Amino acid sequence: EISACLVGSEMCIRDRGSLIQTLETKFDKSGDIRLGDDNIKWKSILTGKWIKIKFADKIGYVFDVYLSHYNFKELLNSELCISHDTISVQDYETYTRSMHLNGVINENGQGMEWGKEVFMIPDFTFEEAILFIKPNMIDYSYGKQDWEINDNRIRLKESDGISSRQLEIVKYGEYVIIETTDGV
Repeated sequence: EISACLVGSEMCIRDRGSLIQTLETKFDKSGDIRLGDDNIKWKSILTGKWIKIKFADKIGYVFDVYLSHYNFKELLNSELCISHDTISVQDYETYTRSMHLNGVINENGQGMEWGKEVFMIPDFTFEEAILFIKPNMIDYSYGKQDWEINDNRIRLKESDGISSRQLEIVKYGEYVIIETTDGV
């Protein structure tokens, strides 16, 4: 039994961020199935299985891809920030790095006509990374999305002919690194 957080279920959107108790293990990837075969590229990344959970006084099942041991709303909680520094990086007007007690590192830089944000999150899966970045990057698409998906890396390039955005998610050791870049 472990505690987890419901982070993105469309079925249970009113309960997003709720702490639940899993009665079966989420992290056993054997027997996983794909969430969807509906030509939505980011959904092809999500694999999981139905697991038994307890929420309040009710027992039920949830597709485990929507579970994380992080509460995404609290992932970058400023109260847990142990270091917040401005760093000098070439080609950036401002560049900051924050380190948190939960091991999360967040970097944010702004150039003249573009910006970059990097999240380094320990013990994260590709599924968690997609659901974490989805509201801010994938849901607000403004151009043609070009996906590249393999076992080690996920890339998304998007352009409307004037502006462009890029997303890269890479598993590196115990961390998942999520990098977003916006520019003209």
